[in-house]
Amino acid sequence: MNNKVTPPSWLNQKEKIEFRRLLKFRNYTPEELDRLAEYSHTIVAVYKFRKVVDDEGEVLISPRTGAAYTNPAYNILANLQNRMDKLRDKLYPPPKQHTKKKETLRDIL
Repeated sequence: MNNKVTPPSWLNQKEKIEFRRLLKFRNYTPEELDRLAEYSHTIVAVYKFRKVVDDEGEVLISPRTGAAYTNPAYNILANLQNRMDKLRDKLYPPPKQHTKKKETLRDIL
C-alpha cells in the first residue's frame, strides 16, 4: 500500500524526503497519513530551529539593557519537540510492557 502513497503537495522538498523515509517503517492506515505528513513537517522544522539555536545560543543578551533572555527560537524549538513527541507516540506507540506485581510480605511468607 505505501508504495502508491505520495507526499502531500503542501510539504516542501525536505519534508517530502522525510515523509518517504518514514513510509518505509511500516504500513500506515489512510487515517494516519495526515499525521505522518505533519510529523515529517515537524521533524524538518526541529532540524531548522536546532541549527538556529546552535548558532545563536539558548540565551541572548539584550544590546539595549544588557539583560539575558531566552532565545525565542529556543522556545519555538521546545514547542516543536513537544509536538513531535506527541505525533511520534501516536504513530509509533511504545510496546506495552508487562509490569511485574510488587512483591509483598504476604508473597514472601
